[in-house]
Amino acid sequence: MSEEKSTYKDQHIIIDVFMQNCPYCYRFQSQWNELVDFMEAKYNTGDKKQVVFLQVNKDKVSYLVRKYGIRGFPSFVYVKPNTNANVATKF
Repeated sequence: MSEEKSTYKDQHIIIDVFMQNCPYCYRFQSQWNELVDFMEAKYNTGDKKQVVFLQVNKDKVSYLVRKYGIRGFPSFVYVKPNTNANVATKF
């Protein structure tokens, strides 16, 4: 997540960690898209984005899964700005 740390360090980050072929992950996809559309329209107006949304396959970010103790899928992680991804809430 080193690239994300530098690129998004002063923004709120919401990460959707999904598992390939997970029926629950695919079932949630339309709600995820609605959330992203709503939040971007509300908080990402003008030149600066306040909120960044990332969607990642758990097999490609195993370090992230370990770091945040993710056990079920889909899982969502909120990372506070300016914390080097060390202050996060998992839900």
